[in-house]
Amino acid sequence: MAGSGKTTLLAAWAGRLHRKGESITWVRAPEPGRLHPADVWRQVGRRSGVSGDGDTRYVFIDGLDRVEGDRPGLVGELVASAPEGIRLVVAGRTRPGAGPTRLRGDGSMVDVAPADLAFDRSELLALAAAHRLLLTDEETTILLQRTAGWVTGLMLIVPFLHGRNDSARLVANFDGDDPAVAGFLRSEIIAGWADGDENTMLRAAVRPVLSVDLAVEVTKRADAGAMLDRLAWPSALITRESGDDTRAYRIHPILLAYLQSEARRRDFVAAAAHETAARWFARRADGQNALEQALAAGLPILTAEMLDAFGLDLVLRGTPDLVLRALAEPATRAGDPGASVTASLRLLLDAPYFPDRGQAGHLLAELETAGLASGGSAKVWTVVIDALAAFFAATPDEIRDRLARLGAVRTAPGRRKNLGVDLLAATAEAWCRAGLGEAERAEAGLRMVAVTARNAGYQWLFLLAGDLAAVAASRRGDWARASLIDDQLARATGAAARPATGAGASWNGLSRPTLWCAIPD
Repeated sequence: MAGSGKTTLLAAWAGRLHRKGESITWVRAPEPGRLHPADVWRQVGRRSGVSGDGDTRYVFIDGLDRVEGDRPGLVGELVASAPEGIRLVVAGRTRPGAGPTRLRGDGSMVDVAPADLAFDRSELLALAAAHRLLLTDEETTILLQRTAGWVTGLMLIVPFLHGRNDSARLVANFDGDDPAVAGFLRSEIIAGWADGDENTMLRAAVRPVLSVDLAVEVTKRADAGAMLDRLAWPSALITRESGDDTRAYRIHPILLAYLQSEARRRDFVAAAAHETAARWFARRADGQNALEQALAAGLPILTAEMLDAFGLDLVLRGTPDLVLRALAEPATRAGDPGASVTASLRLLLDAPYFPDRGQAGHLLAELETAGLASGGSAKVWTVVIDALAAFFAATPDEIRDRLARLGAVRTAPGRRKNLGVDLLAATAEAWCRAGLGEAERAEAGLRMVAVTARNAGYQWLFLLAGDLAAVAASRRGDWARASLIDDQLARATGAAARPATGAGASWNGLSRPTLWCAIPD
């Protein structure tokens, strides 16, 4: 892999051996077609007196990829013809082609992959210290994530940070679109691609791991898989994922950042590719990736569409991060075509406590008067709004009215055909019963919700039901019951006193009370 530090590593290794008195010969690969094993061994013999006396001689050949591509199997030829006592060390930007398989199999070859050359945290800190730079833990983490330990990337940024007052900003902004890094990628990597590969990769670079099916979809090339395989063979910047049933390729974060930045400069490329990816994931009911791609496309209507389709499920399952990101988008906050959906999601993220009841009441009033468009989705959101209004109810009369409304829609399609919505409505019913003093009925309803939600993977509802069950038990003075629920919480979450995370963050910057999950026996 270009810039991974191969030559530096070889030179350091050779230097250590030389200081120990070992015989070292360094051979730089000539132009393609001019490297022949016999010439190499004659050169070694002249320089180190190789005579077959059994002593180990080290021969380093750098840049073998420049000639091996025109002569497949060259590594095997070199090994087969090597005089006795030779230890051969070769390096190149690409893996050797034919020949090394048998050598790997019999243990006579050690293969140092590009990933093994990547810097880890301690090596990055040592590099920084050598440049009189002290990196914070956060800066170290950012650089390792952005570069995946790629040596050239780190060498381009670390020396530049010394003595800078804005080093934190430089680290935060550093990625594959940095001018120095981008220039290196264009000249050393992309320049070697075939015609059309760059334009195709600009469309393909929608995410770090790309399945062949998705690559075909976003690039509109039936041979996208073959192209990725061809690019993955010589370079560690695109690697084939192993162990998956579906063939997929991983794009190095440095290359991915460059391609995505370049695609954004060609607006139509980025938006179209991400929109295609969003709809591809949506057809597979993968809401997390569908919404992420919609946000990357920067299309408010597409984001609203994905929030309508998947936002509720993501929140109920306790994975609201992308929903929160979408709700924070200026276009979303200003009121997009899915305003009723976004308002409902904002309220749901604050339910049932509503830290800002003034704003929550305003949103609820708007939702109940504005109405929703017809269709299956509208039926679902109507039940959600009824549940939110039930959580918001304060006086006994309001609570009874909301409880009656929820009972009236118990068999409605929007509730009956959607388990998550049904459980949300059941939780709101239990909340109302607790507010009316029907603690035992409330606990029974919450117990049912907790069991089903946990089995179905609705983590947020599971946490909420456990929290409310403990509150209901304490309200009727059953402290033993409340304590039992807390104990069950610790067991259910795998660690004592472990707070829940996920949908607790509020869209307006306020936090909900900590939720604890438990399933009463």
